[in-house]
Amino acid sequence: MIFTVLINLYTSRLLLDRLGVSDFGLFNLVGGVVLLVGFINNAMTSSTQRFLNYESGTSHLNNLKQVFGSSLLAHLLVGIVILMLGESLGLWFVLNSLNIPEGREVASIWLYQLSLITLFVTILTVPYNALVIANEKMSIYALLNVLEVFLKLIAVILIDSFVYDHLMTYGCLLFVASFLVRLFNIVYCLQYFPECRVFYIYNPRQLRQLLSFSGWSLSSNLSIALRTQGLQIILNLFFGTVLNASMGIANQVNMAVKNFVMNFTKALNPQIVKNYASGDINQMQKLIYFGSRISFYLVSIIAIPIIIETKFILNIWLKEIPDLAIVFIRLILIQALIDSFASVMATAQGATGRVKNYHLTLSLIGLLNLPISYSLLYFGFGPESTLKTGIVISLFVGIVRVLFLSNSVGINARDFVFGVMGKCFLVAILATSFAFVFHLYFRGGFIMNVLSLLVSILSVLCMVFIIGITTQERQLIIKKVMAIAHLPSLNKK
Repeated sequence: MIFTVLINLYTSRLLLDRLGVSDFGLFNLVGGVVLLVGFINNAMTSSTQRFLNYESGTSHLNNLKQVFGSSLLAHLLVGIVILMLGESLGLWFVLNSLNIPEGREVASIWLYQLSLITLFVTILTVPYNALVIANEKMSIYALLNVLEVFLKLIAVILIDSFVYDHLMTYGCLLFVASFLVRLFNIVYCLQYFPECRVFYIYNPRQLRQLLSFSGWSLSSNLSIALRTQGLQIILNLFFGTVLNASMGIANQVNMAVKNFVMNFTKALNPQIVKNYASGDINQMQKLIYFGSRISFYLVSIIAIPIIIETKFILNIWLKEIPDLAIVFIRLILIQALIDSFASVMATAQGATGRVKNYHLTLSLIGLLNLPISYSLLYFGFGPESTLKTGIVISLFVGIVRVLFLSNSVGINARDFVFGVMGKCFLVAILATSFAFVFHLYFRGGFIMNVLSLLVSILSVLCMVFIIGITTQERQLIIKKVMAIAHLPSLNKK
């Protein structure tokens, strides 16, 4: 995973160099409009995984074909609706509302259409991706990610080989890369999973369940889309595509950090759903506590060193650093730390099927980010105020998630807030403080900056070991280390 993260970051460096700041910002902006229209896809993905995992957990294997066939039909319907929205409201918005540099209108429309087609293909193949995860074939899931990362890198390298507009060329190459990855996914599933060897199945009851479950998830995913891609649009309306480039860089870093922990959460989530389906609530609660803590610590290992040495990393990574990129990256990583609990907690709530009030409440809170951010910019606050608003909202949303889980699966809200979230935040604060002091007092050249990064990582690991894990987990780690080092156990006389 670290290797793919590095390749992704290198790809972003090459893309910024090939396109330039303005076109790079335009790429992130237009892609953001498509992702904003495609928030429905995220809801349908989680819905399909939930139903497949639930059937696996109850051992009703004969129902898997019904679930998969119905999900294929549901995704086809969703894809058609998104195409209609994208070619009507979305296209109108791109043409009439976005702040696009003069002379780049044709390239923007070309990129938008290619992105919309790519999104449609992705939506149609979501059930196959969900099937891989539901069957816990995480090596295949990782392989698909690696393949996509390399194809995107090749796409950026090949841009200069074409005489056409670089932005339009990159859009075409991205579509080809996405299509090849989705095709490989389908072929693998057809080869190894008999339950997917079906055509679209019209099962009204199953279809209603899928659409109903995803319908409530939809509102929450809309909120997330507005908090991420919607901010790109707001920044564009006030400041143009240059700040879109800065936010694009920050989002690249954010996605790289999230991808680092994705394999862990993807592997853990099916177990949470299966334990609930089989009635083992106690084991499910343990997984929620464990998964939430580990997700935060994994994000911390990457995020805190980047926060401390942002300027040094960007100087190595990019040839040209867009305005406010350093500030945006630091703020978005702080928000990523707070949001690191979300995946495990959302999976746990989704496993219960009681998602209506959960998603409606989170959506209403999350959507506040958009009008508040717009108002702050309108009254003269700086662009970084949009991300600071997101941090505050993420903190509040995290508490609300805990309260819902307390009601639905019986976790102790006080224990979770103070024993999990509080301890995690304490680990991050202490590790960051120690690393920042080292950064201040040992400033220097390249060697000292690298040393500062290593100290930051070690600070996180030490704080996690000292106060971030339980006594039993600490003893287990010591035992494993001693076994690897072939040292005698301390318990032996």
